[in-house]
Amino acid sequence: MTHEESEYQVSIEPLSETAKNFRAEVKREIYNKRFDKQLRQMAQSVELKGFRKGKAPLPFVKQMYGDRIHNTLLDTFFREALDRAVTTNSIEMVGIEHVHADFFSVEGGEKKEDKEKGDVHFHAHIAILPRPKIDDYRGLSYDVEVESVSEEGFDKVMHGLRDSLGKVEPVEGRTKVQTGDLVVVSYTMEVDGELLRDKDGNERQRDSCTVGENRWLPELEAGVLDAEIGVEKEIRVSHPEEYADNRRAGKEAIYRLTAEKIFQKILPELDDELAKQTGIAETVDELKTKIRANYEKNVARENRTRHRTALIKVLLEKNAFDVPKIMLDEEIRQMLFEQQILDPKDERSYSIPLDSVRDRFADEATFRVRRGIALRQIAEQEKMDEVEDKDCEGWFSEEAEREGITPQELKTRLRYPQSRDDIEMVVRFDRVMKFLQETAKSSEKVSTGDAEKKDGAPSKAKKKKG
Repeated sequence: MTHEESEYQVSIEPLSETAKNFRAEVKREIYNKRFDKQLRQMAQSVELKGFRKGKAPLPFVKQMYGDRIHNTLLDTFFREALDRAVTTNSIEMVGIEHVHADFFSVEGGEKKEDKEKGDVHFHAHIAILPRPKIDDYRGLSYDVEVESVSEEGFDKVMHGLRDSLGKVEPVEGRTKVQTGDLVVVSYTMEVDGELLRDKDGNERQRDSCTVGENRWLPELEAGVLDAEIGVEKEIRVSHPEEYADNRRAGKEAIYRLTAEKIFQKILPELDDELAKQTGIAETVDELKTKIRANYEKNVARENRTRHRTALIKVLLEKNAFDVPKIMLDEEIRQMLFEQQILDPKDERSYSIPLDSVRDRFADEATFRVRRGIALRQIAEQEKMDEVEDKDCEGWFSEEAEREGITPQELKTRLRYPQSRDDIEMVVRFDRVMKFLQETAKSSEKVSTGDAEKKDGAPSKAKKKKG
């Protein structure tokens, strides 16, 4: 800091494990001194009508630019005082909330608001990085449901490939919707006696779905089945409490829906021609071999994730700690980027309020944030937080082999070494997960619907260490 310590009176008080109360005071004479200095600097550079550049009287400049200088000055004072408080008290700040700036003067021992002569008083809550001590992380036991590699699963992947290359054609000679049809509908929605509008203000909206794929709510999809083209149908749908649209969450809506067009998808034959069309094989046998290998890798990757997730859930159940709301909101925003609901390249995405989606994403965001904190703490407690070049190289080799590509291809995809900090975090967390799994005991259960389930027999649980 270049300013004298006497410019600020700063206090920090604990509020909770994740927040501190910040207060700062700037004397009026200090504020006035800086304001006058910036006003004079502004006067030297602005051009006002009727005056040469730099010759406008200060009262005129103040009238035109005083509010701008005032707001800039408040922000500067607040940042300087906050930076000093954070540095002096070694606070690991993750954000600030509830910022207020007021002007008070004291007369006759009584404090009153005084914007003209009062001292500047700042008040804010500092969100701090949680540093919980993590215990009971060795020898954890957990249950996990896993997938098995099966012919049924492989057949689904092959069907999905054919579906992606299928052609959509209008249905001829039939006017009723059947399972498997791609149906285009128009509809209105009524909730609590009010018609809901879309983002463009339209009451009648359009959508489409393939009947049987369960993309819509069950009541709505069942209502579309057997609908007659051009005939309006009334469908009552109960929406779950966690429904994304808050206007419908937990409520019954009346859909007045008309099926406008029906299409069917014609799937290509699984032959050499299809193999060539994919661009990854010349014959159907070669295609199946490559698709099967990829399918098995995906199952292994999914099972690895399921094991780790189940293990972390047990760890977090044994170690309760709170996280700041601001960290949860940052994670929710990241999830919205991942799901392409928001665009990270659009600056407006970072200021959009999250109230309408917070409930929907809160549980997953909380899990992800607490997971990161717990793994970081274990890394520090076990002194395994240092990451060297060889550690990164080893991780790239291991992950590349798992994905069936070269380490260099993976580095290019992840923009390494520009992403070095992110990769170090991943390597550190991967190291901790392996450490936890070495002493953990898992009980696996094969997911319902896998090949082992086709004969209706109950799945067999098996014990596994690590």
